[in-house]
Formats: sequence, structure tokens, C-alpha cells
Amino acid sequence: MKKLLLVLIMLALVLPAFADDAKVLPKGVLRTYIVPVYSFATGQYNEDGDLKDFTELGQPTDKLTAFNLGGAIEYGVNEWISAAVQWTPGYTFGATFKSDGTIAGDFVEESYTVQGPAEVFIGAKMQIVGEQAPVQNDMFRAAFAPGVMLPTAFGYDPEEEAAKTLGTGDEINLGASKNATGLGARFYADYIINKMFFLNLYSQFKYFFPVDTAKTDLAHYNPAADEVDYGYELTVEAEPHFNTMVADGVELSVGVPFTYVTTPDVKYDDTEAPDSATNSLYVKPSVSTFLMKLPLPMEFKVGYEYPIMGTNIQARNNVVFQIKTYMKF
Repeated sequence: MKKLLLVLIMLALVLPAFADDAKVLPKGVLRTYIVPVYSFATGQYNEDGDLKDFTELGQPTDKLTAFNLGGAIEYGVNEWISAAVQWTPGYTFGATFKSDGTIAGDFVEESYTVQGPAEVFIGAKMQIVGEQAPVQNDMFRAAFAPGVMLPTAFGYDPEEEAAKTLGTGDEINLGASKNATGLGARFYADYIINKMFFLNLYSQFKYFFPVDTAKTDLAHYNPAADEVDYGYELTVEAEPHFNTMVADGVELSVGVPFTYVTTPDVKYDDTEAPDSATNSLYVKPSVSTFLMKLPLPMEFKVGYEYPIMGTNIQARNNVVFQIKTYMKF
């Protein structure tokens, strides 16, 4: 059961879907996002980095899917600071599937799903180096974005969900977030080659405060421990980026970022859970079109996140859509 839960909970944790360059919004511009994500996986990387199909791992399904809907609001406070409320991953709707087994010699059928909201990020992005930043430069951009992560899955009760595994016949919701409060910081650096090309380096560090095990997801619920400590999550990314005007008021952009994410072993009351640290490397090509001359300027983006390697984590494929709207105040 524990292995099954750990596999499933990773399905819901889709990767961040926002632009990771060092640009900020112009003063008085409001940008909104709608971010639907379709995620699927047929296997998982083990502790040695080998990719195993779910059937090889003895799971009751050969493919897991989920749909996540997130969003954001960003506002240009001045020419070098943008404020943001970002919720991605947002709310996850997991595919339901069934597992057969026996309890006390009786046949039972358990039904599982992954559903619920993730943490929300609230922060500000400050461009320190740039054309209109405090340190002015037209070849480099650099930005820093501190923020906080706030839990939103207030009604989720892992103890109640765990009790359903006793053959009640109820659908078991594995949960979709750590439900932990945290602090975060993002760092951005762009090297501008010309008007069409720039290279971006991006890093994100999140630290999660320990959370009561009765408030976390079912995969990490441990009634023998008082709290679970997720530690940190570190993301490093490199991306070549191309953009050009293809018609009057129509801009085309293409990016191919490579993203590495790592987390340490999870701790229960200061005791590390073995083989719970994760690593993953993704390539995430995307293309977007910015229609500037609409009554309400809009940008449409589609990307595909493909796993290259990992350890102790699901090999998730994510199809990410973005719909952005721009308003000037």
C-alpha cells in the first residue's frame, strides 16, 4: 500500500508552468493566467535511476493520468518590480482506478483518486539588472523573487482517508499537496544575444516548514509520528529562447528549457525515511503566440514536459497550456 501511495501522489505534482526569464511587467500592466495541465505516466524511476513500468512494480494499473487547473495574477508595480499570486500546480483532478485485495480473508475492491489543491505562492519579482532596472544594462537581465507558500487543502483529512482502506468501499482520495507552509526564492539571469535570442538561467529554492502528519497527504501520513519534514526543493533550469514578430502585432516565441529538480529524504520526527529523496531531469519545449492588437491582448502557449532521468519519482509526461491576458491600468 505504501509504495502504491507514493507512486500516486507524485502524479499530482506537475512542474511549474510560468515563464522563468528575468523580465518583469511594465508599470500598471496586469497579467492573468489560466493554466490547464494534462499529466500521464506509465512508470517510475527507482532508487537506482532505472525506469520501471507500473506493471513491473506490481501496481494495479499500467497508466495513471491526472488533470490540473492552475492560474495566476501578476501586476507591474513599477518598471522593475512585479507582484504576483501564483497557483500552479493548482487544483488536481486525478483519474480514479481500482485495486483488488483481501482483508481478513474477504475479497475487497478499493477505489483511488488524486484530488485537491496545491499550495499558493505569493511574492514579488524584482529586476535588479536590466534596461530600466536600478543597474541599467542592455545585454544582461537579472531578477530576484522572494515569496511565501501557503497551504490551501484545509478540509483534507488523511486519517479519515486511511480508514477507508479497511474495505469500506468508499473512494480513497490520496491528496494532492504537502499542505505545508514554506518560504521560497527564485533567481533569474538572461544573456541577451540579439533582439530575437537570449539565454536564460533560472533557479528556485523552496523550504517547507514541518507539518502535522494529520494535515499532510495520505502518501506521507504516518500515525506513529507527530510531524513530517519535507525539507527543501531545489530547481535549476537552463533555456535557449527565441522570439520574433511574424506579422503586425503577432509575436512568436519558442523555448527549450532543461529542468533539474531535487528534494532530500523526508523526515518523520527527525528520522529520515529511506529512499524518499527524489531527483528528476526534464526537457520542456514550448511555443507561444502573442496577439498584441486584440481589444484585450492575449498570449497562447503550449508546452510538453518530457522526463529524461530521475530517481524515486514518477516519469511524468505533462502537456501544459497557458492562456494569458494583459490589461493596462
